[in-house]
Amino acid sequence: MGDDTRGYIEGASYLKLRELSLSYDIGQEHLRGVLGGTVRSASVTLSGRNLWTVTDYTGLDPEVSNFGSQAVARNIDVAPFPPSRSFWLSISLGF
Repeated sequence: MGDDTRGYIEGASYLKLRELSLSYDIGQEHLRGVLGGTVRSASVTLSGRNLWTVTDYTGLDPEVSNFGSQAVARNIDVAPFPPSRSFWLSISLGF
């Protein structure tokens, strides 16, 4: 690679934790009085997306490109925004 391209080309290797879910099944002893005893099973799940990225890439996200999967413009970084980090909680009840 010549000196004239060093400011424009860089490595974009990365390690990413894209999704993680933790689930807990609530025991029968805790469900006896819930809704008059009609709840037979319950679980709680906490999930997250785009939680952690390790990279030496100087842009916002080494995985994002404004040009999508177009072969002509792939891997061109023109200030795209990285995917948002999100969290959610779910409760599942069995009757």
